[in-house]
Amino acid sequence: MGDPDDAQVRASLTGRGQRVVFMGGEPTLRQQLPAWIQQARSAGAARVVLQTNGRRLAYRSYAASLAEQGLDAVDISLQGPRAEIHDHHTRCPGSHGQTVAGARAARRCGLTVGITCVVTRSNFRHLEALVRLAAKVGAARLHLALARPLGEALRLAPRVIPPPALVEPHLQAARARARAVGLDLVVSPPGPGPEPPPGVDGEDLFAGLGWTAAAPEREDG
Repeated sequence: MGDPDDAQVRASLTGRGQRVVFMGGEPTLRQQLPAWIQQARSAGAARVVLQTNGRRLAYRSYAASLAEQGLDAVDISLQGPRAEIHDHHTRCPGSHGQTVAGARAARRCGLTVGITCVVTRSNFRHLEALVRLAAKVGAARLHLALARPLGEALRLAPRVIPPPALVEPHLQAARARARAVGLDLVVSPPGPGPEPPPGVDGEDLFAGLGWTAAAPEREDG
């Protein structure tokens, strides 16, 4: 099934007391998104969350319009602390700067900001730096989603998915840094190490926690 049309989305926004998540593709490309958020809030949604690459949020007026319609939180995909890492994954030069600006603008508009990163061979050595950046932009939580051999990542597994033994020291450094800066850190699927504090399961902020397949990276990576 392709993207739902306006009528299909509006028909689904009826659950009072439920968490409503706009996700899939890039929701900010849909011009009806502010109206959908407003309808979800009017229908009694307990919480409204947006999963996004964050780039359009860099236009503060747009981020503000979503907040005004009732958006509570954004789950922003950020694949590295520096442009060369993030842009390598997205294959879109300049996307890192736009995404970071979007996270900052969302926070200034009063939205709760979460950041999700798919951990791959190209970024696993930079997790501590990612924690630093997440804290700097005002994120409440960082979700590190360990890539698993699903979909296209199955074919490219040797090039995309890092061995867990190599990742673990960097996860430990990220956990230590997160504690130091007061940032909630969620790792999925959970690996060795301490469990998140009670109540820090990401359910209220992140669009979905679980096994994550990395998108294929550039062949010259």
